[in-house]
Amino acid sequence: MRRSVVSMGWLVIAVSGCAAMGPRGGTGPDSETWELRRELSRQARQATEARDYPRSLDLLAELAELDTRSPDAPARMGRIFAELGRLDQASEAFQRALDRDGDDIDSLIGLGQIELARGKATDAIARFDEAIEIDPGQATAHIGRGQALEELGRSDEALAAYFRALRHEPDASRALSRVASIQLDRNQPESALARLDHLVELSSEDPEARIQRGRARLALGLTDEAIADLRFASEQLPDRADVAYLLALAFEQADKLRDARLAAERALELDPHSVLVRELAERLHR
Repeated sequence: MRRSVVSMGWLVIAVSGCAAMGPRGGTGPDSETWELRRELSRQARQATEARDYPRSLDLLAELAELDTRSPDAPARMGRIFAELGRLDQASEAFQRALDRDGDDIDSLIGLGQIELARGKATDAIARFDEAIEIDPGQATAHIGRGQALEELGRSDEALAAYFRALRHEPDASRALSRVASIQLDRNQPESALARLDHLVELSSEDPEARIQRGRARLALGLTDEAIADLRFASEQLPDRADVAYLLALAFEQADKLRDARLAAERALELDPHSVLVRELAERLHR
């Protein structure tokens, strides 16, 4: 029978992973073996949190050999390999977990994210759909599905997937960001701004969120607020030509032409081949 589980990120170690290794009745492991499994799991978790990935992988490999039925250890190995960019090994580890439990939702999502990273959006959607069939409330699977649909140019379906993610996890930053981005591209800045205000509340120091909100505010004529967001982003990301360009537009909208020229010159310095940046710089110097 299929089971429902909670959402997990690449390196989030679920408490249930340790609990699942508790003593079982009947043919389960003896207390000494169970204690060893629990200790290996604890040490692996600590090593992962400390980003000591070689040690964590060694401990998890030993744990996987001790408990040949649980998908927990190979799934955790898969997340670490993925974090390290070792996608082939990550894929193999997630598949080992699924060989032990075909309904292991963390591994299904992990394989979907790997397929997406490899540019195989259709295969990624199939994996995310499997995870959603097991648990429709998996926000991470809906977000991954949305990203894959965007890769295929199916933005309407992607937007629906992100909204489903937000229905189950209203604070899902990635979903909020992608919904806002699509709405901005569709010239719906007011709708985007509602999402972006929420996103900035969750992470006020995230320059990417501030760039997006700056774009929305600029489109709505909220000039001073747009300048505040884009100036913050520019300070955090001084080598981003797109941020300097948007800041120049905001200054121009505020009729602060000196500041606009300086920002445009910075954007042109960072991206001398951009037609948009060059046109803006020339307009401001007329």
